[in-house]
Amino acid sequence: MHRPVRYRSVGDPSLKPKEPENEHPDSLASVEQAAKTFRALLHHANDLVYAVSIDPDERTWQLEFLSDRIFDFSGCRAEEFIQGGPLGTGGPFGLANPEEHPFELVHPEDMDKVMRETRLLTEGERVVREYRMRNKTTGEYRWVEDRSEPERNSAGRVIGIWGIVRDLTERKQLEQQLFQSQKMEAVGRLAGGIAHDFNNILTVILGLTETLIQDLSAIDDTGTLREDARTVRKEAVRAAALTQQLLAFSRKQLLQPRAMSLGRVVEDMQAMFERLIGEDIEMWIQPGESSTVQANPAQIQQVLLNLVVNAREAMPEGGRLIIETANVELDEDYAQGRVGVRPGPYVMLSVSDTGVGMDLETLRQAFDPFFTTRVGGTGLGLSTVYGIVKQSGGNVWAYSELEKGTTVKVYLPRVDQPESVDRRSNSESDDGLHGTETVLVVEDEAGVRALMRKTLEFYGYDVMDAADGLEACKLAESFAEPIDLLLTDLVMPHMSGLELARRIREDRPEIQILYTSGYTEGFIKQDRDREELGNALIEKPFTRTSLARRVRDLLSARA
Repeated sequence: MHRPVRYRSVGDPSLKPKEPENEHPDSLASVEQAAKTFRALLHHANDLVYAVSIDPDERTWQLEFLSDRIFDFSGCRAEEFIQGGPLGTGGPFGLANPEEHPFELVHPEDMDKVMRETRLLTEGERVVREYRMRNKTTGEYRWVEDRSEPERNSAGRVIGIWGIVRDLTERKQLEQQLFQSQKMEAVGRLAGGIAHDFNNILTVILGLTETLIQDLSAIDDTGTLREDARTVRKEAVRAAALTQQLLAFSRKQLLQPRAMSLGRVVEDMQAMFERLIGEDIEMWIQPGESSTVQANPAQIQQVLLNLVVNAREAMPEGGRLIIETANVELDEDYAQGRVGVRPGPYVMLSVSDTGVGMDLETLRQAFDPFFTTRVGGTGLGLSTVYGIVKQSGGNVWAYSELEKGTTVKVYLPRVDQPESVDRRSNSESDDGLHGTETVLVVEDEAGVRALMRKTLEFYGYDVMDAADGLEACKLAESFAEPIDLLLTDLVMPHMSGLELARRIREDRPEIQILYTSGYTEGFIKQDRDREELGNALIEKPFTRTSLARRVRDLLSARA
């Protein structure tokens, strides 16, 4: 099926050639040359072009043109396709029945739809369809968009179909990544809200259990009640660890990052990894040149630990674990193919195993919260990794093949800063925690507020408390004596902890501030806020001892 090619002259009308009365060999040659050029252009176009002629009387079709791009799509040459047949047996691209056509290319799940829409074309309807086409050479399926147009004769009967096929695979992958990102964000908001409420509950449980253990020491001769109370505390600590994973996934933690070396973290944890993986797994650590990143060391340790545990579980019969760090540059081409990635300098952390691997469907769900293929697993390992890395401004990608293993690569932005050292004390000792200063406690959760007041009073402090920022401001205005420390929740109704601290400091510039937080709800976005928080934050749930130590450290530093 060839349409006549018409030309219009441009420029001076006197240059317009006259219509010849008889065809001249030169004009025929020009038409043939133009048709040849046109076909060459179609063969070299990025999209696949095809044309089919239809004999409406004989009800047969004939393949008239199939551009060379068909090989890139299918791994087949144009001559390998059936060239025609009765209507109803399909068209190009393997639309015929498998027994009639050896190169069946359309995905079996899409075949009925494609055949149905092909019949609509022969009835004269324009069709735009998406389906998956298999490459005979590689065996992979690629998504394509097929825009097909029927051609009619003067009587309105369909005498042909022409179409343009475009590769949609990369677009589909980006759409899938965007959908996954949106799904993770929605689930993260839900998880963050649950973890926030749970942290307040656990703070009270942990604090009161500690008090109970202490009080029982005077009356529990057998120790049975104290042992039960310790069991409650132990389980509360486990629950607190789960909420921390939920917060990490939902990116609601205030990470308090500092400049650190990924290579040094791997080096420091090597002995732990060796004990963790067992003797049947060979571990290779390949430290490349590794600059500093801005991240929370404890969270990065959790990322590594989760990845190593997953790798170990994927190698029940032994194998090889490879941990690498390296400086990398992610260019525009890499970023364009991945949602949320910005080009630039990064530090890569890679954890690979030679284990059982994952199929494509499992890989797509690998970072979903509560999704697990392991008996007894929580399904929070990789989702926690995802949340921590995303909140640290990085990206994480997984690559896997069944029976060949899995590689997870974490990319964190490089920073031009020297590595810093965290000197905060994590001691749970009760020594030197008492004081006589005045503390203003502000917390909207009544149970947590009562616990903090009771704890500080136990250690000798004078305590005032308020349920929100407005009430706290009134208390501070009416109290004539010095207030040595403000202990306030970050997220409260009416006024945030940061705003409250700024207001009180206007009249009491020497007051010390200690913030508490179950989660930050994403509102800590300005660098000024992060600098103001500094190390003056204690995350919920906390123990009585840890709260008392942070209060004492701040007040002693001021003195």
